[in-house]
Amino acid sequence: MHLISMMALPAVLFFAGCATTSTHGATCMKTDIAVKEAIPNPELWFEGTVEQAFAEARELKRPIFLFWNAAWCPPCNEVKSELLSKAQFPELMKPFVPVYLDGDSERAQHWGEKLNASGYPTMLVLSAEGKEIARVLETVNMGEFEAALSAALSANRPLAETIELARSGKAAESDWRLIALSNWEALNVAGADLLKLHKDMADGVPENMVKERALLAGRLLDAAAANGRKIDAQVYLDRIFAGLEAIHAARATIISPSMKNIIPWLHRTPSGIEYNALKARWLAAAAVLEADETLSVANRLSAAYPALAFNQFEHPKGPVDAAVRDQIVAAAAKADARASTPYQRKSVLSWAASLLGSVGEFDAARKLLDKEFEVTDTPWYYASAHAGLEEKAGNQAAALKWSEKARVFAKGRATKLQWIVTDLAAAAKVSAANERHVAQLTKEYYAIAFELEDGFSGRNAKRANAVADVLKGFEKGGPVANVIAAYAADCERGLSKDGSKCKNHFAGLVLKDKKAKPPSSSSCDGSCPM
Repeated sequence: MHLISMMALPAVLFFAGCATTSTHGATCMKTDIAVKEAIPNPELWFEGTVEQAFAEARELKRPIFLFWNAAWCPPCNEVKSELLSKAQFPELMKPFVPVYLDGDSERAQHWGEKLNASGYPTMLVLSAEGKEIARVLETVNMGEFEAALSAALSANRPLAETIELARSGKAAESDWRLIALSNWEALNVAGADLLKLHKDMADGVPENMVKERALLAGRLLDAAAANGRKIDAQVYLDRIFAGLEAIHAARATIISPSMKNIIPWLHRTPSGIEYNALKARWLAAAAVLEADETLSVANRLSAAYPALAFNQFEHPKGPVDAAVRDQIVAAAAKADARASTPYQRKSVLSWAASLLGSVGEFDAARKLLDKEFEVTDTPWYYASAHAGLEEKAGNQAAALKWSEKARVFAKGRATKLQWIVTDLAAAAKVSAANERHVAQLTKEYYAIAFELEDGFSGRNAKRANAVADVLKGFEKGGPVANVIAAYAADCERGLSKDGSKCKNHFAGLVLKDKKAKPPSSSSCDGSCPM
C-alpha cells in the first residue's frame, strides 16, 4: 500500500459532493462516495455488486466468501496481514465467489444489516441462496482459517443445523471444528440461552480434539464471566492450559482484554493460594505466546496484557508495578520494530500506544501515534487514539482538539458519520461553553445522514442511536433544538434517502410541542472544515 502524508493535504480534498436536499439551506459539509484502498490480492475479488455476486454464485453453484471490513479497522488489518495477503489465500478462494465489501461502499450498510454484519471485520461463508454456513472468527490464523473453510465446504448447511447436529451427538469432527472456529452472532441467542449453548458445545466436543476443546472452553469462560454466571470453571481452565496446542488455540481468551473480566469473576480478592496459582499459570501461558514466532505481531504484543490486567486487579488505584511497566514498554517497542507492513502497523500500533498510556508512559505513546499519523492513509484513527490518550492523561482540551482533527480527516460514507458522532459526543460534554459548536456538529451529521441511502441503516443506525442519546436534553431549547426540529421536519417531508428509518430516529428525539426556529440559510455558520 502506498502511504502518503495526510498532514500535507488540505482537508477539503477528502470530500466530494454536497448535501442539498434540506430546505433550510444547502450545507457545506460533504462526503465522498467510497474509500479507495489497496486491497490484498485484488485480482481475486468479484467485480460487481453483492447482488451480482450472488447471481454468479447461483450460476456456478458455488458458495460465497464475503469479507466485511473498513480500511481503518485494526482487526480488519490483522485479517488482511495474516490471511488475505498470504500466498495460500488465492488457492483457498478457488471453490468460492469471493466478495470484498468495504463498509464505506455504496449500499454497504444495507447489506451489513441484511447479513447481520455489524462489527468490523466479519468473514462469512454463505450459500448461493444467502444462507449462513459459517461466520469465521476474526482471530484465526492461516491454519485455522483453512480448517474453517474446509469444514464449511464439507458441511454445506446453515450453522444452526450444524449446531443441532452437535447437540444430538451426530456431528462429525469437521462439524465440531467449524463450530469452534465460528462466531455464533447470527444465531441471535442471548442471556441464559447463550450460556447454555456455550456450555453444551464445550461439554460435547470430543475429548481427542484438544484444540477445539480449549477454544470452546475459553469461549465459555468469557461468556460466563461477562454474564456473571457461575460454572465449574476449573474444568475449563484446565483445558485451555493443557499444553502448547491448547494454549495456542485458546489464545483469544488468554491474551484478549476481555480476560480482565474473568479474574474478578473467579476471585473476589487478589490473594490466596488459588489466586496465585491461577496468576502464575496464566502469565506462564502468556509468556509462551509471546515467544511463539508463528503468531502475529498483534498477538505477541497482546501477550503483555495479562500482566497488566492482574496488576490492575491487585492495585486498582495504582500505581503500576515497575516490572509490569517495563514489560509493557518493551512489548510496545518490539511491536513497533516487528510491524513492517502497512497492514501490520494498522493492526497493532494504536493498541501499543493504548498499553503505554495504561502504564503512564504518555510521551512514548504520543511519539508512537505521531509517527503513524504522519504516514498513514487513515489518519483519523490515530487522531482518535490521540484523543483517548489525552483524556486518559487528564488533558481535556488536547483531547477535544484531537477529536476535532479526527472528524476533519475522516473519509468514507459510514466512517465520516462515525467520526462526526464521536466528536459530537466529546463536544457535548462541555456544551455549556459552546452550544453553537454542538449545533454545528449536529448539522454536519444530519447533512450526511440525509444524503446517504443507508444513512440510518446498519452501523449507521448505531450512530443515529448514539446521536439521539447525546442530544437528549438539548431538544428542550436553544440552537441544537432548532437543528433537531428542522431536520425532523425535513425527514417528515421525505427528504431523507433512508426515509422510514429516519422517521424512527426522530420519533423519540423531538418534543411534540416544540416550535423550533429553523436554522439560518447556511448550515456552515462560518465554521465548516476547510
